[in-house]
Amino acid sequence: MSASELNGVRKAYESAGIELEAKHFNSEAEIIAGCQDAFAILATGNSPITRDVMAPFSPLKFVQRCGVGVNSIDLDATTELGKIILNLPGFCTNELANLVIATIMGLIHNTTCYDQEIRKGACPNAGRCK
Repeated sequence: MSASELNGVRKAYESAGIELEAKHFNSEAEIIAGCQDAFAILATGNSPITRDVMAPFSPLKFVQRCGVGVNSIDLDATTELGKIILNLPGFCTNELANLVIATIMGLIHNTTCYDQEIRKGACPNAGRCK
């Protein structure tokens, strides 16, 4: 999530009277330690939102996954614990489109081969990277 996107999310929450505290966690243990009093968790990336993450939080009401899918969230546990799960369709669609175009262009022009050869110190010609 870019700084401008985070700022937009922060403003939206503030207008609803909700304080947003942005933190970065990589593991289940970090999420548990850092979100003890959280009303909501906004998950970017694939942070594991498991039963162990949600169970100890009595004030936790919902988890929002900033992305299209919810594959990193234990949906059975959220149902049993009465938590609301949200996703964010359309998140990073421009970035994904750029990646797809760059990958296609890389395949067409075989840039990976040229990159590998140059990193080895070679000066590849068109015949070497077919």
